[in-house]
Amino acid sequence: MSPQKAREPLARQPDKHKLMQKLLAATMIILLSGFFAAQPSLAKQSGKKVIIMTLNAITLEDLNKTNTPNIDMLAEQGAVGLMNVRAIKTKQTGSFYLSIGAGARAEASPLASEGLNADEPTSVNSYGGKLTAKDLYLQNNSTALSDGAVYNPGAMDSSARNFKYRNNIVPGLLGEVIKKHGMKTAVVGNADTLNKRHREITLITMDLNGKVAKGNVSSELNVEDKSFPGGLRTNYNKLLSESLALLEQTDLLAIELGDTARL
Repeated sequence: MSPQKAREPLARQPDKHKLMQKLLAATMIILLSGFFAAQPSLAKQSGKKVIIMTLNAITLEDLNKTNTPNIDMLAEQGAVGLMNVRAIKTKQTGSFYLSIGAGARAEASPLASEGLNADEPTSVNSYGGKLTAKDLYLQNNSTALSDGAVYNPGAMDSSARNFKYRNNIVPGLLGEVIKKHGMKTAVVGNADTLNKRHREITLITMDLNGKVAKGNVSSELNVEDKSFPGGLRTNYNKLLSESLALLEQTDLLAIELGDTARL
């Protein structure tokens, strides 16, 4: 066996629990602000809003060792449950997100991390340069992707991968059912690193074609920060404003905090 790389002195490594405390505090600011801001509009509607917020890579130990008064308050005034999401390919992060959206253990395509705003460039080449998400969606579905929508180009490949297991695994089922009942889904946030896009959050709310009606998963939600692990972190002010705006237009909103996955 090759010798392990020497670890840096503890004093030079970021304090995970201090970072976790800041992240969880920011999470609850977004959640509580969104909840209270939505009350006037909710009173005028017969239906209610649902928010799915993902904090990837968080463990029970992290929560137990972190001071979380806002989470404690929600637990006292509401309810907190513990759920385990299982996937077919556990090394593929997107498989866990896809399993939530499919309602069954599923396998995500490697392309599934490439969730894109309608006007963002894809990795697909064309004569004039890179195709945008809107261009690629038109090629794959023969219908236009509206401005403000989000597209996951890995949806078709994910469907093909899961058919080999059993035919009742349907990627995009949650978003499709919501759409057929006249409601809308939205998504905001990402877990991008400096070298790779991570927009797996789109796998929860997309329909069968990989489309999410509203959202923003672009890099404008992040800021470069040399003091943060990996050099990139979430812009929480931007994430909050986008979340509140989308909450007014949708019935199910999925929010990716991002930073917990970057630690």
